[in-house]
Amino acid sequence: MNSLHHQYYIYEQPKPGQRITREIAQELCNLYFGIDVSITKLRKIRARKISCKDSTGKIWLSKPITYESIYGYLEKNRRFDSSYFNLFEIKCEWLDGDTNVSLLQQIVGADNGAVKIHLPLTLGKNFPIQPMLDSEGVLYNSFQKSLTARIHQLHNRLVANSENFQDTDWLYDLITLFSNTVSLVDITLNQFYIKAQYDPLVNWSFDITIVGSRINRRMDDKFRWIRQITGNELDNVEQEMRAFKTLKELRNHTQHFDPPCFGFTLEEAAHWLNLIPKVALLLLKIRKKISSKPNEGLIGLALLPQVEFHGFDRERVISLGLGYESTKWKA
Repeated sequence: MNSLHHQYYIYEQPKPGQRITREIAQELCNLYFGIDVSITKLRKIRARKISCKDSTGKIWLSKPITYESIYGYLEKNRRFDSSYFNLFEIKCEWLDGDTNVSLLQQIVGADNGAVKIHLPLTLGKNFPIQPMLDSEGVLYNSFQKSLTARIHQLHNRLVANSENFQDTDWLYDLITLFSNTVSLVDITLNQFYIKAQYDPLVNWSFDITIVGSRINRRMDDKFRWIRQITGNELDNVEQEMRAFKTLKELRNHTQHFDPPCFGFTLEEAAHWLNLIPKVALLLLKIRKKISSKPNEGLIGLALLPQVEFHGFDRERVISLGLGYESTKWKA
């Protein structure tokens, strides 16, 4: 077999796990129906059209939806697309932003001064920063959706180009995947802290003597902000937290190159790729605990198919302490 064109990774074809698909379908239906009930009760609701309104005030009706239709779409497509059902997009306004502002050229007004454009933020009137431009440039109020899309793109590219695993471009896609995924969790917790500090939701409590400064804090401290601010314990996330800590260790190793060596087997890297959906699920659970809605990109990440490694030999020798383990400091 010619290794030059050998596809070492493929995506599994079977349907996503029933538990996560059920949970996502339940949350989406409750959000669209404006209720909070069990799957059993959702299944009894007949198909209904949802009244939708966009930012301009335009109103329209969706296609008829049921729990089964939402579940079936998630199961078949491993993602959610609100436009397929003619629904409004589910997202969190203060977390996902999505209002980017740019200037292609400077505009000079009648007073010979440059026209300024402002970027709207949803962090309350006390937030001390007002992003502005008066010349060529761009402003962002969130990295959430674009960074999530970037992670998905990198994941797909690493699988599709697995025959090129020896190339540095493949390596740096992998390293970037580690970094972006860990950053997305960190960004979410930082945005949550700042929202609580300047424009808390009704049931939140922000006490600086309890939560402390957000500067130079360990990730464990940041996860504790969820309970300290909302009163909700971030529970039932053992597997997801292990996945995040593994990717964070890899991010730290590759960013600092300490120890000054790095390597892996393709089976190890396949395992790392399969941690990405678990971290996406962690983010979905965090959002639920802080009274935030999911977004479609995170749902797609959480439903990514498993990556399977396909080597040349059917019978493989299993060795311990090699690959990535041989490039780490000894405990």
